[in-house]
Amino acid sequence: MGVDSQGDERAIKPESPGRLGGLLPHWRTHEDEAEGSAWSPRRLARAAIGAVRTSRVLAVSLVLLLATAANIAYDWYGPLRFYSEPATVLSSEPSPESWPMLGRSPDRNAYEPDAALAEPPEVSWRFDLGTTLISSPVVHEGRVFIAGESGRAVCLDAGTGVLVWERDLGAAVRASPATAGGVVVFSTLDGRAVALDGATGETLWQHSFDDQSLSPPAVFEGVVYVGSNDWHLYALDAKTGGLRWRYKALDSIRSGPAVNDQVVVFTDVTNRMYTLRRDTGTFRMDFKTAGPARGGVALLGKLGYVADRGGRVRAADWTVRDLPFEKAYLKIRVQLFAWKIISEPPKIKGSVWYFRKRGEEYNSTPVVAHGAVYSVALSGAVFALDKRDGSLLWEARTDRGVPGSPIVAGQTLVVGDAGGVLYGLDAANGAKLWKIRLEDGLVGAPAFASETLYIATASGAVYALN
Repeated sequence: MGVDSQGDERAIKPESPGRLGGLLPHWRTHEDEAEGSAWSPRRLARAAIGAVRTSRVLAVSLVLLLATAANIAYDWYGPLRFYSEPATVLSSEPSPESWPMLGRSPDRNAYEPDAALAEPPEVSWRFDLGTTLISSPVVHEGRVFIAGESGRAVCLDAGTGVLVWERDLGAAVRASPATAGGVVVFSTLDGRAVALDGATGETLWQHSFDDQSLSPPAVFEGVVYVGSNDWHLYALDAKTGGLRWRYKALDSIRSGPAVNDQVVVFTDVTNRMYTLRRDTGTFRMDFKTAGPARGGVALLGKLGYVADRGGRVRAADWTVRDLPFEKAYLKIRVQLFAWKIISEPPKIKGSVWYFRKRGEEYNSTPVVAHGAVYSVALSGAVFALDKRDGSLLWEARTDRGVPGSPIVAGQTLVVGDAGGVLYGLDAANGAKLWKIRLEDGLVGAPAFASETLYIATASGAVYALN
């Protein structure tokens, strides 16, 4: 029988694609299949390039991880190798009978909850220091301490205003002192911290800086914290004056440092707030404020409250920490936002909320009480903000500009203006309860102890009102 040629052609056709041994998919060739199953030079090159890229990513990730771990380990354990306990446990401890430093307590929150303030208070006594005053009085163990431009430091009986002792510090003083356990510490314009015996005025110790100091000291658990125009924050032993550590900022430090059991927080004269570990001075975090924050920071709980010349009152979380290379990453994100590559600007790390009213500037430290943050602008405007989100609760206004910081005594917000008027405002709604005119512009912030207000004027008078 003959062979059918067409049948033979059909016999040698490949099977359908769905069967074993069928055609390769139309987008692949036998050459591709061969290349995929063999280590061709092209495939080897691609594999090598991929391996290099992967190893680079892994190497960079490993370096960043190790750097972060090393940074955290050193921050928390490295400095402790050199740490020793202070010689004493002296602290500026406030009480209803004591207002031992500017801002009342080491956290600089000038709030006395157990106050009973007369409405209106009357002048009990007056003492003329005989020199210009910029600083505020402090009260400790029944005595008032203050010093002025001539370098004259005085101790007065808190009840009568009678001079107990005086001492020439040898240089002008423009910052309020701090007292603790019978010791009073002044910072001077010739660049020293000077500790005097609170009972006699005798010099106990002094420590020299590299430039003048206008920073009100704080005393906490045996350590004096004070800033200088030499750009450093100093931690000194409260008993001996010996240097424990110092930290260099980016500019002069004139604010009074705020301290709690974990951190010390302060501002420099440009626009930066710093948080350091209290016992070792190790850097934890910083961020830029909208302008100079020369009034300093008030601490309460996990937040610090600061007002600046850029017109913002801000709440900041002092518990956060800057990680290695984080600032560089933030700068990159700022540039990406400026180039409109990303839609949102980077958030300031640590910032919780801020309040701004156009045209206002601040040179004072806020006070936190009754669920509100109270801040006074240079114009004389007084703002009460909700502590939770910074929303405005009420606004009031004094007759003149306010050079100093407010305090809260019980339910009364007390503030003095540059025209010599002392105001008592209802902390709940800002209503004026009373105002008293003194003879000259008021400076600094009032102090409150034993149901008595203590306030200083630019001409050198110290008043007690109750």
